[in-house]
Amino acid sequence: MARHGRTILVFGDQLNRRIGALADADPTNDRVLLVESTGKITGRAWHRQRLHVILTAMRRFGRELAAEGFMVDHRTAPSFAVALAEHRAAHAPAEVVATEPNSRAADAWCARHEVATVRSDQFLCHRDEFAAFASGRKRTRSRKIAPKGSEMNAGEDRTRHRENSTAQGWIGLLARIPGAVSGW
Repeated sequence: MARHGRTILVFGDQLNRRIGALADADPTNDRVLLVESTGKITGRAWHRQRLHVILTAMRRFGRELAAEGFMVDHRTAPSFAVALAEHRAAHAPAEVVATEPNSRAADAWCARHEVATVRSDQFLCHRDEFAAFASGRKRTRSRKIAPKGSEMNAGEDRTRHRENSTAQGWIGLLARIPGAVSGW
């Protein structure tokens, strides 16, 4: 079977034309695969409105990409694996690529199903950059300040100082990322 172009698998939390694999996508050569997995939908309790927002956003994003000239394959299937297998059987893409997923489970799924990943630029800093920033630190999160009048207020000044130091560290990290703070 002849291989045709590239397929870009877009996960429901990556609906943005300017990030990762879609950033340099070409409507004349690339096809987009969107998957509504009934197994994922029914496999856990979802807040009804949250699920509605996710599915509606996926459908709208698919229409936007189609209006831009992309061939969009929007599938409903029992699982992502079934949808991907059906897509590969129907379209025989030369390559399937996705923006690097935000979860380790989805990252492992991509590796198991031969889906190449493109570095994600969805957030202000990549997880590798954050790991380098956090290496050697005991904590990477701020400590909560106790409410006024509580017994824990004695350490409030130290906590605020620690949080300001953490914020300054974040600002320093962002300043080293090209374009991260432009326009502030």
